[in-house]
Amino acid sequence: MGSWWRSRDMKYISIIVSEDAAHECVQQLGMQGQMQLTDLNPELTPFQRRYVSYIKRCEELERKLRYMQKEISGFGLKMEEGNESTIAESVAIKGGSGAPRTGGAILDAVEADLEKYEEQLLELNSYSKELTSRYNEKIEYQECLDKGKAFFDLYQQGGTGLLPTSGSYQHATSNPMRGDDGTQPLLDDDTVFLGSTGGNFGGHRTVETDMKFSSAVGVVSATEKLRFERMLFRSTRGNCLVRFTEVERPIADASSGTSERKLVFIIFYKSEVIASIVNRICSAFGARQYPVPDHTQPGDAERLDALRRETLSELADAREVLLKNLELRLALCSRLARRYNEWRKIVLEEKAVYHAMNLFKADVAGMLRGEGWVVADAEAEARVLLQRAHAAVDLPGAAMLAHVPKPWPRPPTYFETNAFTY
Repeated sequence: MGSWWRSRDMKYISIIVSEDAAHECVQQLGMQGQMQLTDLNPELTPFQRRYVSYIKRCEELERKLRYMQKEISGFGLKMEEGNESTIAESVAIKGGSGAPRTGGAILDAVEADLEKYEEQLLELNSYSKELTSRYNEKIEYQECLDKGKAFFDLYQQGGTGLLPTSGSYQHATSNPMRGDDGTQPLLDDDTVFLGSTGGNFGGHRTVETDMKFSSAVGVVSATEKLRFERMLFRSTRGNCLVRFTEVERPIADASSGTSERKLVFIIFYKSEVIASIVNRICSAFGARQYPVPDHTQPGDAERLDALRRETLSELADAREVLLKNLELRLALCSRLARRYNEWRKIVLEEKAVYHAMNLFKADVAGMLRGEGWVVADAEAEARVLLQRAHAAVDLPGAAMLAHVPKPWPRPPTYFETNAFTY
Protein backbone atom coordinates (compact mmCIF):
# COMPACT_ATOMS: atom_id res chain seq x y z
CA MET A 1 0.00 0.00 0.00
CA GLY A 2 3.00 2.30 0.45
CA SER A 3 3.40 2.40 -3.36
CA TRP A 4 0.22 4.43 -3.53
CA TRP A 5 2.04 7.39 -1.95
CA ARG A 6 5.56 6.89 -3.32
CA SER A 7 6.69 7.53 -6.90
CA ARG A 8 8.23 4.65 -8.82
CA ASP A 9 11.97 4.61 -9.49
CA MET A 10 12.89 6.28 -12.81
CA LYS A 11 15.89 5.83 -15.15
CA TYR A 12 17.20 8.33 -17.70
CA ILE A 13 17.94 6.52 -20.97
CA SER A 14 18.94 7.21 -24.55
CA ILE A 15 17.41 5.34 -27.45
CA ILE A 16 18.64 5.20 -31.03
CA VAL A 17 16.19 3.94 -33.64
CA SER A 18 16.04 3.69 -37.40
CA GLU A 19 13.96 6.41 -39.05
CA ASP A 20 11.93 3.77 -40.89
CA ALA A 21 10.89 2.13 -37.61
CA ALA A 22 10.69 5.32 -35.53
CA HIS A 23 6.93 5.69 -35.93
CA GLU A 24 6.20 2.15 -34.75
CA CYS A 25 8.68 2.47 -31.88
CA VAL A 26 7.16 5.71 -30.58
CA GLN A 27 3.65 4.32 -30.95
CA GLN A 28 4.47 1.15 -29.01
CA LEU A 29 6.24 3.09 -26.27
CA GLY A 30 3.30 5.46 -26.06
CA MET A 31 0.86 2.58 -25.69
CA GLN A 32 3.08 1.22 -22.92
CA GLY A 33 2.66 4.56 -21.15
CA GLN A 34 5.79 4.33 -18.96
CA MET A 35 8.23 6.65 -20.74
CA GLN A 36 8.57 10.43 -21.00
CA LEU A 37 10.76 11.96 -23.71
CA THR A 38 12.77 15.15 -23.38
CA ASP A 39 13.18 17.72 -26.16
CA LEU A 40 16.58 17.49 -27.86
CA ASN A 41 15.77 20.37 -30.25
CA PRO A 42 14.86 23.31 -27.99
CA GLU A 43 16.37 25.81 -30.41
CA LEU A 44 13.91 24.90 -33.21
CA THR A 45 10.48 26.50 -33.59
CA PRO A 46 7.44 24.29 -34.20
CA PHE A 47 7.60 25.14 -37.91
CA GLN A 48 11.24 24.04 -38.18
CA ARG A 49 10.67 20.56 -36.80
CA ARG A 50 11.33 17.47 -38.86
CA TYR A 51 7.76 16.14 -39.02
CA VAL A 52 5.82 19.40 -39.18
CA SER A 53 4.26 18.43 -42.53
CA TYR A 54 2.65 15.35 -40.98
CA ILE A 55 1.28 17.40 -38.10
CA LYS A 56 -0.25 19.85 -40.58
CA ARG A 57 -1.93 16.93 -42.33
CA CYS A 58 -3.34 15.76 -39.01
CA GLU A 59 -4.64 19.26 -38.25
CA GLU A 60 -6.33 19.38 -41.65
CA LEU A 61 -7.96 16.04 -40.90
CA GLU A 62 -9.11 17.44 -37.54
CA ARG A 63 -10.71 20.37 -39.36
CA LYS A 64 -12.63 17.98 -41.59
CA LEU A 65 -13.73 15.97 -38.57
CA ARG A 66 -14.97 19.12 -36.81
CA TYR A 67 -16.98 20.03 -39.88
CA MET A 68 -18.51 16.56 -39.99
CA GLN A 69 -19.25 16.66 -36.26
CA LYS A 70 -21.13 19.93 -36.73
CA GLU A 71 -23.26 18.42 -39.48
CA ILE A 72 -23.90 15.23 -37.50
CA SER A 73 -24.91 17.24 -34.43
CA GLY A 74 -27.29 19.28 -36.58
CA PHE A 75 -29.36 16.12 -37.13
CA GLY A 76 -29.15 15.10 -33.47
CA LEU A 77 -27.30 11.85 -34.22
CA LYS A 78 -25.14 10.10 -31.63
CA MET A 79 -21.55 9.08 -32.32
CA GLU A 80 -21.01 5.34 -32.17
CA GLU A 81 -17.98 3.88 -30.45
CA GLY A 82 -15.60 2.63 -33.11
CA ASN A 83 -12.27 0.84 -33.21
CA GLU A 84 -9.17 0.88 -35.34
CA SER A 85 -9.75 -2.47 -37.00
CA THR A 86 -11.42 -1.08 -40.12
CA ILE A 87 -8.57 1.30 -40.96
CA ALA A 88 -5.94 -1.28 -40.05
CA GLU A 89 -7.55 -3.80 -42.38
CA SER A 90 -7.77 -1.29 -45.22
CA VAL A 91 -4.09 -0.37 -44.77
CA ALA A 92 -3.08 -4.03 -44.74
CA ILE A 93 -4.97 -4.62 -47.97
CA LYS A 94 -3.27 -1.68 -49.66
CA GLY A 95 0.21 -2.58 -48.47
CA GLY A 96 -0.08 -6.34 -48.74
CA SER A 97 -0.65 -8.97 -46.11
CA GLY A 98 2.89 -8.75 -44.75
CA ALA A 99 3.33 -4.98 -45.05
CA PRO A 100 3.90 -3.01 -41.82
CA ARG A 101 1.25 -0.57 -40.68
CA THR A 102 3.19 2.67 -41.19
CA GLY A 103 1.97 6.11 -40.10
CA GLY A 104 2.00 7.45 -43.66
CA ALA A 105 -0.23 4.61 -44.86
CA ILE A 106 -2.69 5.22 -42.04
CA LEU A 107 -2.87 8.93 -42.79
CA ASP A 108 -3.32 8.23 -46.50
CA ALA A 109 -6.21 5.85 -45.81
CA VAL A 110 -7.96 8.21 -43.39
CA GLU A 111 -7.31 11.22 -45.60
CA ALA A 112 -8.81 9.49 -48.64
CA ASP A 113 -11.98 8.54 -46.77
CA LEU A 114 -12.45 11.95 -45.14
CA GLU A 115 -11.82 13.81 -48.40
CA LYS A 116 -14.39 11.68 -50.22
CA TYR A 117 -17.05 12.16 -47.55
CA GLU A 118 -16.30 15.85 -47.16
CA GLU A 119 -16.79 16.45 -50.89
CA GLN A 120 -20.14 14.65 -50.78
CA LEU A 121 -21.23 16.60 -47.71
CA LEU A 122 -20.16 19.95 -49.16
CA GLU A 123 -21.97 19.21 -52.41
CA LEU A 124 -25.19 18.23 -50.63
CA ASN A 125 -24.99 21.29 -48.36
CA SER A 126 -24.44 23.55 -51.34
CA TYR A 127 -27.50 22.07 -53.05
CA SER A 128 -29.43 22.41 -49.79
CA LYS A 129 -28.67 26.12 -49.47
CA GLU A 130 -29.61 26.74 -53.08
CA LEU A 131 -32.81 24.72 -52.81
CA THR A 132 -33.74 26.37 -49.51
CA SER A 133 -33.17 29.80 -51.01
CA ARG A 134 -35.39 28.99 -53.98
CA TYR A 135 -38.03 27.46 -51.72
CA ASN A 136 -38.04 30.59 -49.55
CA GLU A 137 -38.43 32.76 -52.62
CA LYS A 138 -41.44 30.70 -53.70
CA ILE A 139 -42.99 31.06 -50.25
CA GLU A 140 -42.35 34.80 -50.22
CA TYR A 141 -43.76 35.21 -53.72
CA GLN A 142 -46.87 33.23 -52.77
CA GLU A 143 -47.32 35.37 -49.66
CA CYS A 144 -46.84 38.55 -51.72
CA LEU A 145 -49.51 37.42 -54.17
CA ASP A 146 -51.97 36.62 -51.36
CA LYS A 147 -51.23 39.67 -49.21
CA GLY A 148 -50.96 41.95 -52.23
CA LYS A 149 -54.40 40.89 -53.42
CA ALA A 150 -55.76 41.63 -49.94
CA PHE A 151 -54.05 45.04 -49.96
CA PHE A 152 -55.46 45.98 -53.35
CA ASP A 153 -58.92 44.69 -52.41
CA LEU A 154 -58.83 46.84 -49.29
CA TYR A 155 -57.86 49.98 -51.13
CA GLN A 156 -60.22 49.28 -54.00
CA GLN A 157 -63.12 48.97 -51.56
CA GLY A 158 -62.12 52.14 -49.78
CA GLY A 159 -60.53 50.74 -46.55
CA THR A 160 -57.73 52.88 -45.23
CA GLY A 161 -57.37 54.64 -48.55
CA LEU A 162 -60.30 56.94 -47.80
CA LEU A 163 -58.87 60.08 -46.30
CA PRO A 164 -61.14 62.89 -44.96
CA THR A 165 -60.10 66.36 -46.07
CA SER A 166 -61.59 69.86 -45.91
CA GLY A 167 -62.62 72.23 -48.67
CA SER A 168 -63.72 71.26 -52.16
CA TYR A 169 -61.70 69.79 -55.01
CA GLN A 170 -62.74 72.72 -57.18
CA HIS A 171 -61.44 75.19 -54.65
CA ALA A 172 -58.30 73.18 -54.11
CA THR A 173 -57.39 73.40 -57.80
CA SER A 174 -58.60 76.90 -58.59
CA ASN A 175 -59.26 79.30 -55.69
CA PRO A 176 -58.59 77.45 -52.42
CA MET A 177 -59.96 78.66 -49.11
CA ARG A 178 -57.43 79.74 -46.51
CA GLY A 179 -57.80 79.08 -42.80
CA ASP A 180 -57.40 81.49 -39.94
CA ASP A 181 -53.75 80.46 -39.50
CA GLY A 182 -52.92 81.19 -43.15
CA THR A 183 -52.87 77.53 -44.25
CA GLN A 184 -54.99 76.07 -47.02
CA PRO A 185 -56.25 72.52 -47.57
CA LEU A 186 -54.66 70.53 -50.37
CA LEU A 187 -57.92 68.62 -51.02
CA ASP A 188 -61.57 69.42 -50.51
CA ASP A 189 -64.03 68.01 -47.99
CA ASP A 190 -64.93 65.11 -50.24
CA THR A 191 -63.45 61.71 -49.56
CA VAL A 192 -60.46 61.00 -51.84
CA PHE A 193 -59.33 57.50 -52.80
CA LEU A 194 -55.60 56.87 -53.00
CA GLY A 195 -55.86 53.59 -54.88
CA SER A 196 -55.20 52.91 -58.53
CA THR A 197 -58.76 52.40 -59.83
CA GLY A 198 -60.87 54.81 -61.78
CA GLY A 199 -64.33 56.22 -61.07
CA ASN A 200 -65.97 58.74 -58.77
CA PHE A 201 -67.24 58.35 -55.23
CA GLY A 202 -70.61 59.88 -54.33
CA GLY A 203 -70.72 61.85 -57.58
CA HIS A 204 -67.58 63.81 -56.68
CA ARG A 205 -64.35 63.95 -58.62
CA THR A 206 -61.38 62.10 -57.08
CA VAL A 207 -57.63 62.46 -57.32
CA GLU A 208 -57.18 59.05 -58.89
CA THR A 209 -59.30 60.26 -61.82
CA ASP A 210 -56.31 62.34 -62.88
CA MET A 211 -53.40 60.18 -61.78
CA LYS A 212 -52.56 56.53 -61.09
CA PHE A 213 -50.34 55.42 -58.19
CA SER A 214 -47.60 52.86 -58.68
CA SER A 215 -46.88 50.20 -56.11
CA ALA A 216 -44.02 47.97 -54.96
CA VAL A 217 -44.61 44.69 -53.14
CA GLY A 218 -41.93 42.67 -51.37
CA VAL A 219 -40.70 40.98 -48.21
CA VAL A 220 -38.48 42.41 -45.47
CA SER A 221 -37.21 41.04 -42.17
CA ALA A 222 -39.41 41.83 -39.18
CA THR A 223 -36.41 43.16 -37.25
CA GLU A 224 -35.88 45.84 -39.91
CA LYS A 225 -39.49 47.07 -40.00
CA LEU A 226 -39.06 50.31 -38.02
CA ARG A 227 -35.80 51.31 -39.70
CA PHE A 228 -37.17 50.43 -43.12
CA GLU A 229 -40.35 52.47 -42.60
CA ARG A 230 -38.44 55.43 -41.17
CA MET A 231 -35.96 55.44 -44.05
CA LEU A 232 -38.78 55.39 -46.61
CA PHE A 233 -40.54 58.29 -44.92
CA ARG A 234 -37.42 60.44 -44.65
CA SER A 235 -36.03 59.65 -48.11
CA THR A 236 -39.31 60.35 -49.92
CA ARG A 237 -40.28 63.27 -47.63
CA GLY A 238 -43.48 61.47 -46.76
CA ASN A 239 -44.57 61.09 -50.39
CA CYS A 240 -45.25 57.37 -50.14
CA LEU A 241 -47.67 55.12 -48.30
CA VAL A 242 -46.39 51.82 -46.84
CA ARG A 243 -48.31 49.00 -45.18
CA PHE A 244 -47.06 45.77 -43.58
CA THR A 245 -48.50 42.36 -42.76
CA GLU A 246 -46.78 39.34 -41.25
CA VAL A 247 -45.89 36.22 -43.22
CA GLU A 248 -47.74 33.34 -41.58
CA ARG A 249 -45.56 30.52 -42.90
CA PRO A 250 -42.20 29.89 -41.19
CA ILE A 251 -39.21 30.78 -43.35
CA ALA A 252 -35.87 29.10 -42.54
CA ASP A 253 -32.62 30.88 -43.23
CA ALA A 254 -30.67 29.16 -46.01
CA SER A 255 -27.31 29.40 -44.20
CA SER A 256 -28.09 28.82 -40.53
CA GLY A 257 -31.40 26.96 -40.81
CA THR A 258 -33.00 29.08 -38.09
CA SER A 259 -36.56 30.34 -38.55
CA GLU A 260 -37.00 34.02 -39.38
CA ARG A 261 -39.97 36.36 -39.10
CA LYS A 262 -40.72 38.16 -42.34
CA LEU A 263 -43.18 40.90 -43.27
CA VAL A 264 -44.89 41.57 -46.59
CA PHE A 265 -44.89 45.27 -47.46
CA ILE A 266 -46.64 47.32 -50.13
CA ILE A 267 -45.57 50.83 -51.03
CA PHE A 268 -47.68 53.31 -53.01
CA TYR A 269 -45.92 56.19 -54.74
CA LYS A 270 -46.37 58.47 -57.69
CA SER A 271 -42.96 59.36 -59.16
CA GLU A 272 -40.18 57.67 -61.05
CA VAL A 273 -37.73 59.43 -58.76
CA ILE A 274 -39.46 57.93 -55.73
CA ALA A 275 -39.45 54.53 -57.45
CA SER A 276 -35.66 54.76 -57.77
CA ILE A 277 -35.36 55.73 -54.09
CA VAL A 278 -37.59 52.82 -53.06
CA ASN A 279 -35.50 50.36 -55.08
CA ARG A 280 -32.26 51.57 -53.50
CA ILE A 281 -33.71 51.37 -49.98
CA CYS A 282 -35.02 47.84 -50.59
CA SER A 283 -31.60 46.79 -51.86
CA ALA A 284 -29.88 48.30 -48.81
CA PHE A 285 -32.18 46.48 -46.36
CA GLY A 286 -32.07 43.16 -48.24
CA ALA A 287 -35.80 43.37 -49.01
CA ARG A 288 -36.74 41.34 -52.09
CA GLN A 289 -39.40 42.78 -54.39
CA TYR A 290 -41.79 40.64 -56.39
CA PRO A 291 -43.95 41.52 -59.41
CA VAL A 292 -47.55 41.50 -58.22
CA PRO A 293 -50.32 42.73 -60.57
CA ASP A 294 -52.81 45.04 -58.88
CA HIS A 295 -55.75 43.20 -60.60
CA THR A 296 -57.60 46.49 -61.06
CA GLN A 297 -57.26 46.53 -64.84
CA PRO A 298 -59.21 44.19 -67.15
CA GLY A 299 -57.56 40.77 -67.21
CA ASP A 300 -55.35 41.39 -64.14
CA ALA A 301 -57.53 39.27 -61.85
CA GLU A 302 -57.22 36.24 -64.16
CA ARG A 303 -53.48 36.76 -64.47
CA LEU A 304 -53.12 37.00 -60.68
CA ASP A 305 -55.05 33.74 -60.19
CA ALA A 306 -52.89 32.02 -62.79
CA LEU A 307 -49.74 33.25 -61.04
CA ARG A 308 -50.99 31.95 -57.70
CA ARG A 309 -51.75 28.50 -59.13
CA GLU A 310 -48.39 28.34 -60.88
CA THR A 311 -46.54 29.39 -57.74
CA LEU A 312 -48.35 26.78 -55.65
CA SER A 313 -47.33 24.06 -58.11
CA GLU A 314 -43.70 25.21 -58.12
CA LEU A 315 -43.76 25.42 -54.33
CA ALA A 316 -44.85 21.78 -54.05
CA ASP A 317 -42.11 20.65 -56.45
CA ALA A 318 -39.45 22.65 -54.60
CA ARG A 319 -40.53 21.14 -51.28
CA GLU A 320 -40.29 17.61 -52.66
CA VAL A 321 -36.77 18.17 -53.98
CA LEU A 322 -35.72 19.80 -50.68
CA LEU A 323 -37.00 16.82 -48.67
CA LYS A 324 -35.11 14.42 -50.94
CA ASN A 325 -31.91 16.39 -50.36
CA LEU A 326 -32.57 16.25 -46.61
CA GLU A 327 -32.91 12.45 -46.74
CA LEU A 328 -29.58 12.12 -48.57
CA ARG A 329 -27.81 14.35 -46.03
CA LEU A 330 -29.30 12.38 -43.14
CA ALA A 331 -28.18 9.06 -44.66
CA LEU A 332 -24.64 10.38 -45.21
CA CYS A 333 -24.40 11.81 -41.68
CA SER A 334 -25.60 8.48 -40.27
CA ARG A 335 -22.70 6.70 -41.99
CA LEU A 336 -20.26 9.32 -40.72
CA ALA A 337 -21.58 9.02 -37.15
CA ARG A 338 -20.76 5.30 -37.14
CA ARG A 339 -17.09 5.91 -37.99
CA TYR A 340 -16.44 9.36 -36.49
CA ASN A 341 -14.92 8.20 -33.20
CA GLU A 342 -12.76 5.68 -35.05
CA TRP A 343 -11.30 8.37 -37.32
CA ARG A 344 -10.87 10.83 -34.49
CA LYS A 345 -8.96 8.33 -32.36
CA ILE A 346 -6.59 7.51 -35.20
CA VAL A 347 -5.93 11.15 -36.12
CA LEU A 348 -5.25 12.19 -32.51
CA GLU A 349 -2.95 9.20 -32.03
CA GLU A 350 -0.97 9.94 -35.19
CA LYS A 351 -0.66 13.61 -34.27
CA ALA A 352 0.67 12.68 -30.82
CA VAL A 353 3.18 10.25 -32.37
CA TYR A 354 4.59 12.88 -34.74
CA HIS A 355 4.76 15.45 -31.93
CA ALA A 356 6.86 12.93 -29.97
CA MET A 357 9.05 12.20 -33.00
CA ASN A 358 9.82 15.91 -33.28
CA LEU A 359 11.62 15.58 -29.92
CA PHE A 360 14.19 13.23 -31.49
CA LYS A 361 17.47 14.48 -32.95
CA ALA A 362 18.86 13.29 -36.30
CA ASP A 363 22.59 12.97 -35.54
CA VAL A 364 23.23 10.42 -38.31
CA ALA A 365 21.42 10.07 -41.62
CA GLY A 366 18.66 7.52 -41.35
CA MET A 367 18.89 7.28 -37.55
CA LEU A 368 17.10 9.19 -34.77
CA ARG A 369 18.25 9.67 -31.19
CA GLY A 370 15.96 10.40 -28.28
CA GLU A 371 16.34 10.73 -24.54
CA GLY A 372 13.85 10.46 -21.72
CA TRP A 373 12.74 8.91 -18.48
CA VAL A 374 11.44 5.39 -18.16
CA VAL A 375 10.10 3.47 -15.19
CA ALA A 376 12.91 1.26 -13.92
CA ASP A 377 10.74 -1.85 -13.91
CA ALA A 378 9.62 -1.22 -17.52
CA GLU A 379 13.10 -0.87 -19.02
CA ALA A 380 13.29 -4.47 -20.21
CA GLU A 381 9.83 -4.27 -21.76
CA ALA A 382 10.79 -1.09 -23.61
CA ARG A 383 13.87 -2.76 -25.01
CA VAL A 384 11.78 -5.67 -26.31
CA LEU A 385 9.33 -3.26 -27.97
CA LEU A 386 12.15 -1.49 -29.81
CA GLN A 387 13.60 -4.74 -31.11
CA ARG A 388 10.19 -6.01 -32.19
CA ALA A 389 9.43 -2.80 -34.11
CA HIS A 390 12.73 -2.99 -36.00
CA ALA A 391 12.29 -6.67 -36.77
CA ALA A 392 8.95 -5.83 -38.42
CA VAL A 393 10.80 -3.70 -41.03
CA ASP A 394 13.67 -6.22 -41.50
CA LEU A 395 16.13 -4.20 -39.42
CA PRO A 396 17.00 -6.51 -36.52
CA GLY A 397 19.59 -5.18 -34.11
CA ALA A 398 19.31 -1.58 -35.36
CA ALA A 399 17.79 -0.28 -32.12
CA MET A 400 19.80 0.60 -29.04
CA LEU A 401 18.74 1.51 -25.50
CA ALA A 402 21.40 2.67 -23.06
CA HIS A 403 21.67 4.59 -19.79
CA VAL A 404 22.85 8.19 -19.91
CA PRO A 405 25.58 9.10 -17.38
CA LYS A 406 25.01 11.88 -14.87
CA PRO A 407 24.18 14.74 -14.56
CA TRP A 408 20.47 14.04 -15.18
CA PRO A 409 17.53 16.39 -15.30
CA ARG A 410 15.18 16.21 -12.34
CA PRO A 411 13.16 13.01 -12.74
CA PRO A 412 9.37 13.17 -13.06
CA THR A 413 7.04 11.30 -10.75
CA TYR A 414 5.11 8.20 -11.74
CA PHE A 415 2.28 6.69 -9.71
CA GLU A 416 0.43 3.57 -10.63
CA THR A 417 -3.34 3.97 -10.50
CA ASN A 418 -6.15 1.48 -10.30
CA ALA A 419 -9.92 1.56 -10.08
CA PHE A 420 -9.68 2.76 -6.48
CA THR A 421 -6.93 5.40 -6.78
CA TYR A 422 -7.80 6.78 -10.24
